[in-house]
Amino acid sequence: MILHLINNLNTGGAEKLMATLLPELKSMGENPVVVCLNNQHDETIYQKLKEAAIPVYALKIIGSIYDFRLIFSLGRLIKKLNPEMIHVHLFPSFYWLAICKILFRIKIPLLATEHGTYNRRMNHPLFGLIEKVIYKQYHHIICISNGVLNAMHQRFPNLSCEVIFNGIPLKPFKAAQISTSGETKSFSQASNLSERPTRLLSIGRLVKEKNHETLIRVMAKLPKEFHLTIAGEGDERGRIEQLIQELQVANQITMLGNVADVVKLIQETDIGLLCSKQEGFGLAAVEIMAGKKPVVLTRIPGLAELIPDTSLSADVGDVDKISAIILRLNADTTYYETMAEKCFEKAQLFSIQKMAQGYFSCYQRLRKK
Repeated sequence: MILHLINNLNTGGAEKLMATLLPELKSMGENPVVVCLNNQHDETIYQKLKEAAIPVYALKIIGSIYDFRLIFSLGRLIKKLNPEMIHVHLFPSFYWLAICKILFRIKIPLLATEHGTYNRRMNHPLFGLIEKVIYKQYHHIICISNGVLNAMHQRFPNLSCEVIFNGIPLKPFKAAQISTSGETKSFSQASNLSERPTRLLSIGRLVKEKNHETLIRVMAKLPKEFHLTIAGEGDERGRIEQLIQELQVANQITMLGNVADVVKLIQETDIGLLCSKQEGFGLAAVEIMAGKKPVVLTRIPGLAELIPDTSLSADVGDVDKISAIILRLNADTTYYETMAEKCFEKAQLFSIQKMAQGYFSCYQRLRKK
């Protein structure tokens, strides 16, 4: 049994991966179990784990994930479940497990997936010292992109790390393309603004790192016939809505909140946008690419390695460049179709099966040590 520890199963990139990765690992012969710090969860994620018969435990019914007493609850549960190794995702679960190892003298292998290229703890003098002790407790770190790996090596050059790219289930996107073939106009057939609005899409949590401010400013520069849909929820929603009102683009933007069926949403989209300041990987970008839609991305660690063509990229906050790329995609049918194909081909490199195989191989190596 491999115990996967995570804060909870709320909507987010790491949480979504639990719902797709763990069933795939189980089909390969692994026996995953999920332990959460509390029982807050997205129903879709929880149901997928339940359908795969993957047990989910919660250390607390309610309460803060930063409660240090969770360390003792975790230690007792580890002793009860007796896993062969523990795989942790996200802060503070990452901290609690490391401290638990010290207090309870846990001898089994511990590994972690590093999901980001940056966190605020890096610039804090005290946390900088603490993290040296914390990371030392782990036998191995999986980085979800080369950008993450480079960040880890800069901070902890002697740490055992490897890159295993995130992946998505590609079949639903291929099936959606087949089911809609011949039933709806392609972008090239209906790209003229007089026929219908050009539909833009951004998927991601409403947090500062995702930089929705740039998206809103881009919409203020584009013609009124362009429409942006934002799928996601988070504590920046109020600030984003205020900026939308200030720039008078409310009629051009729809905020959907969390969306369960992103496949359908992507099929109804023309162009994807991710203008993030920080990303570990960019799972949403791959999903939109898998739907055979071009995606405009910012050139940052984590996202840069997803860019299929440099002409689809811009510096963080470069509203003029991002707007220009969108206008070119809209006006030039040949360019649009070429970029859509390049994006689709790039997405094929990031299947959930390939990701699961990487994790499976990692676990096998740790078993032999």
